[in-house]
Formats: sequence, structure tokens, C-alpha cells
Amino acid sequence: MRKILIFGLLAIAMSWCGCHNDCTDCEDYTRTLALYVKVQGTAKDSILNIEGNIYNEITGVRTVFATVRQDSIYSTNIQVFEDLTRCECELDVFLKGDKKRVLIDLTNKLEFSESRIQVISIDITFGLLGLEVHVTDYQPDHEIELESFKN
Repeated sequence: MRKILIFGLLAIAMSWCGCHNDCTDCEDYTRTLALYVKVQGTAKDSILNIEGNIYNEITGVRTVFATVRQDSIYSTNIQVFEDLTRCECELDVFLKGDKKRVLIDLTNKLEFSESRIQVISIDITFGLLGLEVHVTDYQPDHEIELESFKN
């Protein structure tokens, strides 16, 4: 009985050490998505909150996020720890008394080769006819122009 107990404790200790040391340098795999959602239109004040998740189609992992509102911009930083070559962004737009789900296909649109940060800019126009979503492509050369203008 004592041998079984010792063997069981040894197995637990080895599995804990194996899981504990599995990701010794997790910073190498950490990526950040900077999500900015700009809300426009005549009925933009009826939007209460925007939440959602990034769904990785390869692994099936969902990274859940909630945004913070500042004026008419909803923003958040999303930490991801895996490759996002095939993924979707699912946005839940909470309105007064209703919720709209928006699916945005981000397959091959995220590029982390030069940086660990990727900016996603989404424009939502909300009016009397409904909800219109437009994903603008991030242009890194535009950021360089802004930095050179500051100096």
C-alpha cells in the first residue's frame, strides 16, 4: 500500500513539474491585438457595450475580451499565446434591449512578423437602417509618418 502511495505522489510531482516547465519562455509566444472599434451614426448612443472573443479555427480556443468606452471609441488589448493565421473575431454589440453578433473573418489578415502587436480597427455605423461594419486595414507606414511628424 505504501509503494502505491509513493508511486502516486511521484507521478503527481512529475506531472506538476512537467506542466510547470512546459512554457519556460512564454514571452516568445505572447502576442497583443490592439482592438479599436469606432462607433458612428445617428443611433450610436443606444450602444451600451461591446464584448466578444477571438476564435482560433485551428485549435478551437476562444480568447474572450471586453472593451472600454472612451467617447465613441471602444478599445481593448487582447493577449494571445498562439498562432492566429486562421481566426475570427466575434463581436457582441449590446444595444438597449437587444444584442447583435458580428462575425469578422481575420484569416491571413494578422501579421506578427515584424512586431508582437497588431492593430485591428473596426468602424461601426449604426443608424435607422441597421448596423454596418467596416474593417480598415492597418498600414504600418502610416504609423511611421505620424512618428516622424511628432519629432
